[in-house]
Amino acid sequence: MKIVELKCWPGYERVPGTKAGAVGSCRKTSSKNEDAANPANLGLTIFDIDDTLMHTTAKIRVVKDGKTVRELTNQEFNNYKLEPGEQFDFGEFRSAEKFAKESEPIRPMIAKLKAIMKNAGNSKVIMLTARADFDDRDTFLDTFRKYGIDIDNIHVHRAGNIPGPETPALKKAVWVRRYLDTGMYNRVRLYDDSMSNLRAFKDLKDEYPAVDFKAYYVGPSGSSTVVEVDLKGKLATGAVAGALAVGQGGALVNKLTDPDSPRYQVPKDAATYQMKEPPRELPKSLPAAQPKQQTAPQVRAEPKAVNLTGSPYETLMRKVAQASGIQGTELAAFMAQMAHESMDFTRMYEKGIKRYFNRYDPRYNPGTAKILGNTRAGDGYKYRGRGFIQLTGRDNYTRAGRDLGIDLANKPDLAADPKIAAQIAVWFWKNRVQPKVDDFSNVNDVTRSINPNMRGLKDRAENFKQYQVAMADTGADS
Repeated sequence: MKIVELKCWPGYERVPGTKAGAVGSCRKTSSKNEDAANPANLGLTIFDIDDTLMHTTAKIRVVKDGKTVRELTNQEFNNYKLEPGEQFDFGEFRSAEKFAKESEPIRPMIAKLKAIMKNAGNSKVIMLTARADFDDRDTFLDTFRKYGIDIDNIHVHRAGNIPGPETPALKKAVWVRRYLDTGMYNRVRLYDDSMSNLRAFKDLKDEYPAVDFKAYYVGPSGSSTVVEVDLKGKLATGAVAGALAVGQGGALVNKLTDPDSPRYQVPKDAATYQMKEPPRELPKSLPAAQPKQQTAPQVRAEPKAVNLTGSPYETLMRKVAQASGIQGTELAAFMAQMAHESMDFTRMYEKGIKRYFNRYDPRYNPGTAKILGNTRAGDGYKYRGRGFIQLTGRDNYTRAGRDLGIDLANKPDLAADPKIAAQIAVWFWKNRVQPKVDDFSNVNDVTRSINPNMRGLKDRAENFKQYQVAMADTGADS
């Protein structure tokens, strides 16, 4: 795939001696002397639309063999991965008339948008939606005008125009990168109702360390709260404890940071409404998904079953845990930890570029490699964290595979298959957590048995509270 060199937008020029796409690599041509000292001096504020600015009713249909097999809400769509033979029907999602007639404004967020627009100063405000093009552009835009929003001065980017099976969270990240690659922005804010979108946004911090990122979770009432959880820490590898190491978070093979994979690019046809600054010429499609990634059939949630993330893999994990005898408070603790480790059941591979895993390799870190049983060059990457619990190291793959009757040592990518990953998670829990924990309501003790450094404790504790309440409300804890 041809990668086009990133250029500065009209009115900006390259700062001598800087690399294209680097933060601070562009400056205004009209005020060269002023901006030369600090060329990246702009802020970027991003608003999601559905259930952030407007409560909407449109659903996306999942179609297979000409038949609708499932209808997804906006939240469910954010986490849904298409199975072979499935495709999305965006009929309702593209209807501007339905959007105009049925959308209800979330007034606190509308007020916040107006206030930020009024006091934007040296900042840019955009909207970023998971939707693709609407069937009537003017009707769509008039909906915002009706509520006094100066939509003519806001770019509306539609991540749904980007082809490929990737989740909306990853496609939205494409557009954020599109802006940051100009080198014009030193701070960026995102308001969104989806934690998956917020986490994908915060992941970009690794690529743009000089940019200040802040993520705001928007609740159903329109309240916005800064996401205080150290999302970068959630993705870092956990410390090795004894014979088992568990990496934090992991990732579906991370095309956002892996130098061995082409970077996501915005296709030429992903135009924006009210785009005053035309997009650069960019490739027409995203790279194909990693062939090693394996997925299990989507599992439909039972009526009233607890599913806090909207991911079908959460339902799969819960059912496997319950079938193994994990119930009540222990089930809430189990699901809370799995949600944290897998970033709300969306990531099955440990995040990091290939050389990141040298920390597990006997050539570069023989002490850690010995603990993990990694004896050969390349074992660090080969036996990197996978699955809901992020199984790590040759010894752990060998032990889990032996007990489960699966050849994980020779076929480690099987650990990223959700069905197998669920079995591994339960195996790990019964062998590594249950023997060490007497009270599963003690989040500290449970976390310490998984991650001795106690990384992500606040998020794990919040997860536990949410699962406890939800399971009590639905009677799904036993």
